[in-house]
Amino acid sequence: LSSSSSSPWKNLSTEPSTNLSPQSKPHNLAYVIYTSGSTGKPKGVLIEHKSVNRLIFNQNYVTIKSSFILAQLANAAFDAATFEIWGSLLNGAKLIFIPQNIIFSAQNFSNFLSNQKVDGLFITTALFNRLVHEKPSIFKNLRFVLFGGELVNPEIVNLALQEGAPKQLTHVYGPTESTTFTTAYEVEKITSYGNTVPIGRPLSNTKVYILDSNYNTLPVGIIGELYIGGDGLARGYLNQPELTAKKFIENPFATEQERKEGRNTRIYKTGDLCRWLEDGSIEYIGRMDNQVKLRGFRIELGEIETLLKQHPKVKNAIVILREDEPGDKRLAAYTILEEDSGINPEVLGAFLEEKLPGYMLPSAFVTLDSFPLTPNGKIDKKVLPKPLHRNIGKYVEPQTEIEKVLINIWEEILRVKKIGVHSDFFALGGHSLLAAKIVTKVNKYFNVNLTVGDVLKNKTILAIAKKVESLPKVEFSLQKPTTFVGDKINIPLTSSQEQIWLHLQEAQGNVIYNEPFTITMPMSISHACLEKSVNEIVKRHEILRTRIYLFQGLPVQSISPYQFFDLQSVDLSSIKDPKTCLEEAYRIATLEAKKSFDLENGSPIKFKLIKLNNILYKLCIVAHHIVIDGFSLYKTLFPELIDCYKAFSNKTLPYLPKIDFQYTDYALWNQKRIVDYSKDSQFWKNLLQGVQDVSFGKTPIEFQGRREILALDKDLSKKLFDLSYHHGVSRFVILLTVFKVLLYKITGQTDLAIVSAVSGRNQSFLDTLVGNLLNSVIFRNDLSGNPTFSELLTKVNQNALDVYEHQELPLQKVSELIRKNQDDRLPLTAAFVLEPSLDKNDLDWELSQLEIHTDTAKFPLTMEIDERPEGIIGRIEYNTDLFDKTFIQNFIRQFETILQTVVYCPYVKISDIDLLSQEEKKKLLYEWNDTNVEYPKDKTIHQLFEEQVQQTPHNIAIIFEDQELTYYQLNEKAN
Repeated sequence: LSSSSSSPWKNLSTEPSTNLSPQSKPHNLAYVIYTSGSTGKPKGVLIEHKSVNRLIFNQNYVTIKSSFILAQLANAAFDAATFEIWGSLLNGAKLIFIPQNIIFSAQNFSNFLSNQKVDGLFITTALFNRLVHEKPSIFKNLRFVLFGGELVNPEIVNLALQEGAPKQLTHVYGPTESTTFTTAYEVEKITSYGNTVPIGRPLSNTKVYILDSNYNTLPVGIIGELYIGGDGLARGYLNQPELTAKKFIENPFATEQERKEGRNTRIYKTGDLCRWLEDGSIEYIGRMDNQVKLRGFRIELGEIETLLKQHPKVKNAIVILREDEPGDKRLAAYTILEEDSGINPEVLGAFLEEKLPGYMLPSAFVTLDSFPLTPNGKIDKKVLPKPLHRNIGKYVEPQTEIEKVLINIWEEILRVKKIGVHSDFFALGGHSLLAAKIVTKVNKYFNVNLTVGDVLKNKTILAIAKKVESLPKVEFSLQKPTTFVGDKINIPLTSSQEQIWLHLQEAQGNVIYNEPFTITMPMSISHACLEKSVNEIVKRHEILRTRIYLFQGLPVQSISPYQFFDLQSVDLSSIKDPKTCLEEAYRIATLEAKKSFDLENGSPIKFKLIKLNNILYKLCIVAHHIVIDGFSLYKTLFPELIDCYKAFSNKTLPYLPKIDFQYTDYALWNQKRIVDYSKDSQFWKNLLQGVQDVSFGKTPIEFQGRREILALDKDLSKKLFDLSYHHGVSRFVILLTVFKVLLYKITGQTDLAIVSAVSGRNQSFLDTLVGNLLNSVIFRNDLSGNPTFSELLTKVNQNALDVYEHQELPLQKVSELIRKNQDDRLPLTAAFVLEPSLDKNDLDWELSQLEIHTDTAKFPLTMEIDERPEGIIGRIEYNTDLFDKTFIQNFIRQFETILQTVVYCPYVKISDIDLLSQEEKKKLLYEWNDTNVEYPKDKTIHQLFEEQVQQTPHNIAIIFEDQELTYYQLNEKAN
């Protein structure tokens, strides 16, 4: 160097001799890792140094010591490598790379882990399933195994636990955008949470939120989208600012302190559906984009996969929706079976038929030795092979004349082309209403007595053709019944009766339509007078002596002659403890309620008197819904029973109005009257175009149900009345609107269609007619656009008025209208019913439907509302395949919370209506997210690595085959 005065280096010796500060900071990028995008274009995820530090240091999901040996299975392009590499190197542990040819052999992998004395590893769920199934004890000598990446099969996890699990088996979850892992769940045993294993609680310095579409916090048990916050969050996507802004949004739940510190100010929108469990863990449900639509039904593919995995010979299963030919959508199931299982697709199809409705059955099954995996160890669904043919219902041409005729009838009614002899009725979208249409045409063409049950049981053209061939020929009368003199026989069912009868064919032997009531009588009762009163009622109303049976292939009804009705009784007065006595009365009434009716040969109504003490009796009444509705009981039978009892008690005859018009007369009159339904038809076609069911994420298999009670106190009921008065709408409409808001909050659906019932008594002479005159109607509203509750109330009210104007069109005809579009079907998931009110009587008898339940559910979810002097009483009837008691109790509380909100503030936006109390919100948002701990936020990864080198310079850092490097050597190469 020149030392001349002009040299720029002349005063160098006077400058500071300390090293320059490093340029990298913890908030600088550590790496960019690419993950697949929905458009097929990969996304570059920007991960900062501090996010990696948060994954490794002072964590709550795993402990890694410098004496540990960790295995690396992932390639560097998979974000699991972040945990594997830095979890080892920043803790002074030894990292050993496993060759690819070893990973996919359970025995070779087991030998490798044993020989290398591996302490822990991360493995994808798909690979975990494969290896554990081949060798259940493969991980038993490890200190820890983390697994995750896909929906878990709890049976495989249970197998690992039973055969020799590692000391710590942890299910981890996390998208790349949250730096590898977000939550963790240590699996000690398989619990009863459902068909998967929870993903657990948030990691240290991680926040998780389960929200609805309006970013409201959802309660425990309600499915919503998972959002992630905290220090593990990525910066965003490389060169994709719009996508970054869409997926990484401002955190509305950040505390004031967090905002000051610049922490947890953003949350990531995962697209994953999850729900909180009672213990603060999270259950993963599936991807928001894993729901498909087929023939008008929304189907959760994961639900079919879960059920398939329950077959003892199925090791793993995947179901996808394929469209290999334009317009030919079908479900295809891919399975890995046990060796020498000996089962074929028909066996798996039959297994699913017992558990799923027909529209959810795959039409093709493909057996594979293993599922194709991506380089990262996840299942690659894109390369699953095309099924060579349909296994279920594959097309086979008709061979006989009967088969050809049946196919023509099916194609006409089901509106499906190219039906083969093995085509499944349910898989083609069939149901009992359509089965009845098929039966009518088949019986007329072949002069046989085929039943709806025959169609539902046999299900294919081939099986039904054999059934038709075996049936004897019958003579059909073409003369329609007119009026009858004498006995009334073979009278067609009304539309409401037929709807129930068809439903019963699907639930044979079920007590789903048993309607149990009790009359509480706080007085001394004369058994003889009450028996005479019951007989007077049965004698007066023919419908209570009705038999229902098949005649010439169609359901009909006839009236049996009156016979004396023996009123059975039970005396419990010897039980002195009032509580025990009531419990025994409840047990007896429940047994009566759960007995099936023989509609063909027996009575459709039962009575039993229960004496609790000398001044308290209960009359248990169980009637089949096919012969009675609530209006009949409340408005006619109950008042008449009281009048009869009073008269007989006073040794006089009851004065009751003469009955000139019985239910069978109504059935014939209704059949003959000419009604122009053109306006009604057009209304329903317009209203129900593209209608969808309310989706609760699962499909009920049986009709098993339970009931919970809702009781609104007098004060809230009064405020409801005030709101009704000020807005000029009925209380029913207000409660229906609240019901819809709650369903919207729970499901995220804005287009909601709810089934309800109307009395069908539009003519004055029908007011006191005993029988089932009900018709089902559908209220449909669009909740999009975030209206206020008041605005929505106006819309629901107008819709209700329109529906009432067009209520006479029977539900079957409405079904026929929308079935003209193959993708449309009636929404029959959620129902809302207002029970008729009951007038006060001078005997203080109380008619109640609250005390007995038949353990069945007609609909997946029904809310019945009953207005009483003491306030509003409600009943939630629910299908136990879909909901548990805790969920329904929360549902009731949330219903009351919404109602409390809107009676005080009807102009609140529906997005601002909160389902949570302040205590619940505090728990979900802050207590279960109390994860802040100290970790090195002020250093970069390489700084922390060099600190580790200083501590363990001569420890082995990495091993690959026969090569190894110490921490010192690795650092030298890196520098």
